[in-house]
Amino acid sequence: NKAVALVIDPYKINGKSFGFEIYRANFKAKKWYSVPFDIKGHLDVRMLPEILEFMNPIVEGRAIYFEYDE
Repeated sequence: NKAVALVIDPYKINGKSFGFEIYRANFKAKKWYSVPFDIKGHLDVRMLPEILEFMNPIVEGRAIYFEYDE
């Protein structure tokens, strides 16, 4: 009964926001809770092509869902 969601909104990337939030679910309470996080260090620019490839369908208005089960 555990779930985590990564919600990406590329329109929120503005230098102060990463453009995504992480949430965890409590299925008994039927609620999602924001998970506080921080990125330490710098992102490797070699990752940018893969990040853009992942985000392009989202920018075009198509939702993408990935599931991961423990």
